[in-house]
Amino acid sequence: GGEEEALADALGPAQCPVDVPAAPAELASLALECDALPACAHTCSGPSRPLLRALARWCGCTAEMGAHAHALRWLLALATYAALNASRLLLVGGLGRFCWRELFAGEFEFLATCDAAGQPADGTVAALRAEAERAGGALRAGGRMRCAAA
Repeated sequence: GGEEEALADALGPAQCPVDVPAAPAELASLALECDALPACAHTCSGPSRPLLRALARWCGCTAEMGAHAHALRWLLALATYAALNASRLLLVGGLGRFCWRELFAGEFEFLATCDAAGQPADGTVAALRAEAERAGGALRAGGRMRCAAA
C-alpha cells in the first residue's frame, strides 16, 4: 500500500544523487510489519540526578556571579563618575579662590556709612582695607585646601 510506495520513494534513485543499482521493484516488495518487531528494552534509567544537581548548581552560581559582576561594574562606574565630578568641583573652586586677585576686575562694591558730603565715615577705609586683606588670605587658604583635597 501507501507505506511501501513511500519507502520506495524515500530510498529510490530520485532521492539519491548516486546511481543505486537496486531496482524500485525490489524496494516496493519490502513491507514493514511493526507489530512483528519485539518491544524495546530500555537501557537507560534516566538522567543522572547527582550530575544534574551539580550542573544546576554550577549554572546557578555562574549566573549569580555574572549578575553580581554586572551590578558591581555599574556601581564602580557611578562611584568613579561621582569622584571625578567632586574632584573637579573642588579643583575649580580652589583655583578660583587661590587666584582671586588674577580673576578680580579691580573694583569692589560695598555698603558704608558716609557723611553728608559723601565721604566715608572715619576709619571706614582702613577697616575695609584690613577686611579685604583678611578675606583675601582666607580665600587663598581655602583655595589651597580645596586644591589639595582634589
